[in-house]
Amino acid sequence: MRLVCAIVMVAFMGACAVPDRTIGPPPQIPTITAPVPEVPAAPVVAPPLPEPPPRTTPKPVAVTSTPTSVTPSMPVPAKSAYKNCSQVTAAGKGPIRRGEPGWADWLDHDGDGVACFPRKR
Repeated sequence: MRLVCAIVMVAFMGACAVPDRTIGPPPQIPTITAPVPEVPAAPVVAPPLPEPPPRTTPKPVAVTSTPTSVTPSMPVPAKSAYKNCSQVTAAGKGPIRRGEPGWADWLDHDGDGVACFPRKR
């Protein structure tokens, strides 16, 4: 098989190795330059800057500490989540979808929201 591939490659590369016809340099296109008359520049006068508004200090605000609820960045799986797909199959379930009882992110290997597909025989 390697010999056939090598022969085909040599034949193909041999056809591509033919030097291209050379073309002479591109023709020179004459450029026309017209004289530009000098125009005296008008003096530039900057407009006056507006006065900045007066600075005011903000009044202090009383801070009260109120307990806030902290939400975790990752959803916490249910306590009754299956450990693996073997447990799902043994329970007679499957496939299970995101949000159903027993769902856990580690059961969904491709991330499409459906876990523990039945195995094809």
